[in-house]
Amino acid sequence: LLGANALADRLLAAGEKEKGAAQLHGVVLGLRELRGDRHPDTISVIGRMAQVARALDRDDEAEALAREAETSAALVLGKAHPDAVLAASTLAEVLLQRGEPAQLEEAEALLRACHAHAADHAEMAGKGGGGTAELQVSASNLAQALIAQGRAAEALPYAREALHISSRLLGTHHETTLDELRS
Repeated sequence: LLGANALADRLLAAGEKEKGAAQLHGVVLGLRELRGDRHPDTISVIGRMAQVARALDRDDEAEALAREAETSAALVLGKAHPDAVLAASTLAEVLLQRGEPAQLEEAEALLRACHAHAADHAEMAGKGGGGTAELQVSASNLAQALIAQGRAAEALPYAREALHISSRLLGTHHETTLDELRS
């Protein structure tokens, strides 16, 4: 399975998403059989499959996989575990892409929880005021979710937070910082 997983990574990196998705599907089947549906490795690959399905515009598949990964990760690891936060963020991204009002609200709730966990992690690491990359991403994602709902005024503090952290961590000329300026 390690070789199959590495091959999937290479295919995806080379832009061969269909082949990479098929390879990941085989990896998930093997992990389900060997380790079970609730093993962290299985959950992680299911989350990766959701991201690939999203990139392939397979919205229903992406949502189903992302929901499975998020539910399993929260159950097995706890909602505050970094892998569970990542699974929640992936589900939120899928829901944002779908763009329907109820899904946008669900995405916002997931992203608010992700942002709170990122803030807690930054505080525990002693970087609460300066922020972390995780906090920058969560603030940016939450701002985007609010903007998608037409709530730009509410999004502004999160967009500013993301810009501030990006500037501090990466510099003012880094492409991520410039992307935050454009948002």
